[in-house]
Amino acid sequence: MRCFGSNYKTDAYFVANSVPSLFFLGFYTTIAFVFLPLYNERRLSIGKTEADKFANNVITFYAIISLFLSIVGVVLAPKIISLIAPAFDFRTKTLAINLTRIVCLSFVFNIIVGIFSSLQYVNKRYFGQQVIHLINNLMVLLSILIFAKDLGIYIIAISGVLSWVIQIPIQKYIFVKDFKYKINLNFNDTTFKKCR
Repeated sequence: MRCFGSNYKTDAYFVANSVPSLFFLGFYTTIAFVFLPLYNERRLSIGKTEADKFANNVITFYAIISLFLSIVGVVLAPKIISLIAPAFDFRTKTLAINLTRIVCLSFVFNIIVGIFSSLQYVNKRYFGQQVIHLINNLMVLLSILIFAKDLGIYIIAISGVLSWVIQIPIQKYIFVKDFKYKINLNFNDTTFKKCR
């Protein structure tokens, strides 16, 4: 457990963990300021069924973009780390690159959970939002306690990704009565055009 003090390993992890913020600032902004108002407007004017079709469209589109960004993050991790942490020595930079590649795998799951959470909020269901951080933190803490000796700092990144993966079925279960995800990608949807 000594590896989690203040040292090059934690420096590498904190830099790697900041990469999602750089990639997803625009996504999170559009969810809050574009997607939610458009979803709510459609729900109130046309009905919940049509609003849910729009939401499915957005989730599918964002999942595809997130998958692309995950691949970009994995491939360009060395350049990204060199850009945001140019003073790192070779050992720290190498670790940061490896951790970044792991963290980038969470992009798709992170954005889907974010949209599910937003949909719950609009539909006045607040439990799912409260559970997100609890599950993420619990998963990371348990993983550290069980696997840190063998996997070191890598377990924090791995458990972070797994906690987002686990969130999807949990959030779907919590929200199952109000929303069912169906793969849908319709670029001709007029409301969807406003959201892109």
